Amino acid sequence: MLEEEQKSNGSICANLHKSSAFGVSDANETAPEKPLGEWYVAIVKHQKYMMLCRDYLEKEQHDVYIASRKELHVYPNRTKRYVEKCVIPRYVFVQLDKDIEAFQLVGKCPFIDLFLPDRAKKRDTSTGRIALATISHQAMDTLRQAVANVESVEAITFTDEQLKLSGSIEAVRGKLKGIKGGYLHQAKKDYLVITLGKAGNIKVQIPIEDCIVNKY
Repeated sequence: MLEEEQKSNGSICANLHKSSAFGVSDANETAPEKPLGEWYVAIVKHQKYMMLCRDYLEKEQHDVYIASRKELHVYPNRTKRYVEKCVIPRYVFVQLDKDIEAFQLVGKCPFIDLFLPDRAKKRDTSTGRIALATISHQAMDTLRQAVANVESVEAITFTDEQLKLSGSIEAVRGKLKGIKGGYLHQAKKDYLVITLGKAGNIKVQIPIEDCIVNKY
């Protein structure tokens, strides 16, 4: 099983990490600026573990993002309460320096089932590990902006299906002003599509009059 392979790799990585020697640096040396890591997709064991996973990873000093937002929900008995609504179930995005950190986290974090693989890439020839999917910084920035500014998360749909886009689109008015993506017209509705590589696509329903569309 894929998750078993990742856990096994994580255990091996953890043992290697423990056995490595620690170098001593000069206190007067200026630490070089740390480059931005890649965005990986951790898949949690159950939807209810998403926030717990985020809290765990943040305590480990990782940059973490869940595509969710708190919105006011009205219950049948007319009581109102803010609830966190998730756009992508079980997906927790985490920024890491390299694949080996992801394999270590599978063994350490009790909420992670596995990391999203990229089967189009070849395995690491030196370790035999599977390649993991990564998301571009541009796509992550666009996703965060869309979730934060959309009228309601109900207007956002996640899909792992291949979408046939018919052009590019840019919001020039409204709350989503400045966001760019692919253009999709489906079931008489217009969407701005954010492509997340192997992780799938985000469809944001948007008024066409607020956009500039360049059709292919």
